[in-house]
Amino acid sequence: DWDNSLEPVADGGHALRLGFRQIDGFRRLWGEAIVAARAEGAFTGIEALARRASLPQRALKLLADADALRSIAGSRRDALWD
Repeated sequence: DWDNSLEPVADGGHALRLGFRQIDGFRRLWGEAIVAARAEGAFTGIEALARRASLPQRALKLLADADALRSIAGSRRDALWD
């Protein structure tokens, strides 16, 4: 989401999920597009994310630099390469 949030975890505690607003230069419109596209199901890769959310290359680079693509691309370096 755009804002930070607390999410429950398996041990009964909470984890802090950082929002897209934490990424310098990242536009709210891009974050909202990702949230809307995510409602359709999990992303299978960076290409699927870019296509479904109609993200420009700049948004993808900012996400990769922020290590926000780890769950679909692996390391930050792999995400930047993709």
